[in-house]
Amino acid sequence: MFTVKADQMALLATESMQRFEERVMSHIGRCFPLAIKQFRRAELVDLIRQGVKHGRKRGLQSEQELVLYIDLSIIFGENFERTYPRAGEILSNEALSGPDKIELLLTFFNDVPSSSSPKSAD
Repeated sequence: MFTVKADQMALLATESMQRFEERVMSHIGRCFPLAIKQFRRAELVDLIRQGVKHGRKRGLQSEQELVLYIDLSIIFGENFERTYPRAGEILSNEALSGPDKIELLLTFFNDVPSSSSPKSAD
């Protein structure tokens, strides 16, 4: 049987996170080409890491859920949960699963007029 030491697990987690960050940066470049030009690489990595941190605190776990959370922070601003109180209510509702939260957020933001967005996506 193989034994994986704590430092080996930490290295695997770091490499996994770096691959995730690269995938998300590529996604942002495809979906938000103008927005990506606003960020230096280090700022973009920080935005992604903060999105993962905040998303996980709110019960989002899958890569898809976290990427959608990051997308919303690009489109509506990093503080979209405070700017749009309904979004904050959805995300803080512990009775909802991650997929349910994302579905409700997408429905909510689909009904928000684009002119009310504090930060334009493109």
